[in-house]
Amino acid sequence: MKVSYRNYKPLLLFPFFVYIKCLPLFLYYKSKQRIFQLLIFYHTRYRY
Repeated sequence: MKVSYRNYKPLLLFPFFVYIKCLPLFLYYKSKQRIFQLLIFYHTRYRY
């Protein structure tokens, strides 16, 4: 049991590391998209 657990531990941790690595990138992309949408929104709303 202990040996199998040691073998499967990296497999269990791998998605966790991928999630931790991808989460900041995803948040950055979402915030960038939101800023872009806000710029478009203000540009269409307040036209000169």
